Amino acid sequence: MRTLLILFMLSTGLLWAQPTPRAGQLIKVNPPSNTLMPEKSSGGKQKSTSLTTSNQQNPETSANERAAAPTTNPAPANGNATAPNNGRTYNTNPRNSDYTTPASAPVLAKPEPVGVQWLSIEEAMILQKGEKRKIFVDVYTDWCSWCKKMDQSTFTDPEVAAYLNSHYYPVRFNAEQTESIEYKDKTYRFVRNGTRGFHELSAEWLQNRLSFPTVVFLDENLNLIQPLPGYQDAEKLQVVLEYFGTDSHRKTPWETFEKQH
Repeated sequence: MRTLLILFMLSTGLLWAQPTPRAGQLIKVNPPSNTLMPEKSSGGKQKSTSLTTSNQQNPETSANERAAAPTTNPAPANGNATAPNNGRTYNTNPRNSDYTTPASAPVLAKPEPVGVQWLSIEEAMILQKGEKRKIFVDVYTDWCSWCKKMDQSTFTDPEVAAYLNSHYYPVRFNAEQTESIEYKDKTYRFVRNGTRGFHELSAEWLQNRLSFPTVVFLDENLNLIQPLPGYQDAEKLQVVLEYFGTDSHRKTPWETFEKQH
C-alpha cells in the first residue's frame, strides 16, 4: 500500500526535487541592453531603480510637460543659429560674418604753408604771352638785411602769398646780378661801380634810386606802374597788392582806398 502511494505521488510531481543554491553562490542574471544592474541597498535588498537610455523618454514626464518643454533648433550649416522664442538670427561662424572691423581714422597730413611761387623775369615774360597778368618784382641784394626780413615775415604770410600767386606773376630780381637780360627789345647789362655794381634793369625800375628792398609793379604790357621802396609788412603790402591788382589805382586815390581797407 505504501509503495503504491509513493508511486502515485511521483507520477503527479508532488515530490519533484527543487535545487537549492549553496550558501554564498550568486545568481547571475544578464540584464537587458538598455538597463543597468540595480544597486543593492544598505539593507541587502535590491533597488527597483531603472536607467532610461537615450532612445527612451522619461516615464516620469507627462505628455503635456513634454509638449510644453522648449526646443532648441540646431544651427544650420552656414553658422546662423536661431535663439529659442525670439526669432532673432545670430551669426556664430566668424568666417561668414558680414561685420568688418572699422579701420582707424586716417591721419590727415598738415597742409604745407603757402609760399610765393617766385619766377625769373624771363619766365614771367614767357607766361605773359599766354595769360596776361601784372608782374610784381621784389628787387633785393644779398647783403640787404631788410630784404631778408621781408622774406621771413611778409612773403611767408599766407594771404600775401596766395594773392601774389593768383593775381600776379611774382618775380625776384637781384639788383647786382651780372647776366644780361633782353627786356622790351632792349638789352640790359650789369654796370660795375667800384667794388660793387648794379644791373641796368633794376636802375630803370627804381628810377635810378637804388634803395633796397624795393617792390615794383608792372602792368600787363611790362610798363612800370610804380616802385615802392622800403620794408613793407604783410598787412600793408596786402592792401597795396589789392590796390594795383584790382586796377583801383586808375580811378581811386591811394588815401581813399587805404581808408576803405
